[in-house]
Amino acid sequence: MASRRKKGVQLILPIVYGNEASKLPDGAPEMEQGHTHRWRIYVCGPNGEDVSYFVKKVVIRLHESFVNAARVLEQPPFEVIETGWGEFETLISIHLHDFSEKPVKMAHMLRLFPPEGEPPVPADPARPGMLVTERFDEIIVNEPTEAFYETVVNNLGRSYPLAGPVWNRTTEADEIARLQSAIDTVQGQIKAYQDRIQQRDAELAAMKRESAMGLDGGHR
Repeated sequence: MASRRKKGVQLILPIVYGNEASKLPDGAPEMEQGHTHRWRIYVCGPNGEDVSYFVKKVVIRLHESFVNAARVLEQPPFEVIETGWGEFETLISIHLHDFSEKPVKMAHMLRLFPPEGEPPVPADPARPGMLVTERFDEIIVNEPTEAFYETVVNNLGRSYPLAGPVWNRTTEADEIARLQSAIDTVQGQIKAYQDRIQQRDAELAAMKRESAMGLDGGHR
């Protein structure tokens, strides 16, 4: 039966989610509303492939100031194109064709400008003039239904092999380096704090010894 599960089987489904943004050209009518950028937020395969063979729908929740802030996308491309002037966090819910699986939820900060104080995002040659902020992730499905498993297996060629620029590997590496730097800093602060405590404990012990010696001398 199609609803039976594939025992001991795990599916790993690669996806990319993120946004691209570019400045509006001079004279664009949206600029009269104070808008500065056109942006697109999306969910797709690692090389931009259609993932509708395992994704039933995508719900992208935008800032509440947008009309119809919860955008329901039931067919590819799973994307929202808008104009605006500000950055905000979005919530993306990915619903699979395997109804037994709960929606996969992830947050994405919609970027219009390079993050301050962080390394610049390397340009994507395939998208000149665009600020691209995206992430690669994998949806893991344990013991999928037989029907879902067969659908995915029959479409693997649409996702593998990874033939082109998938996600911003440099940005990922920079993020890992920043996290490691933060860990090293915290560990250094902990070590310095421990050293100060040991030093003060030693000073306190020395004061107690001196005090005890003074008391002994006073009784003689």
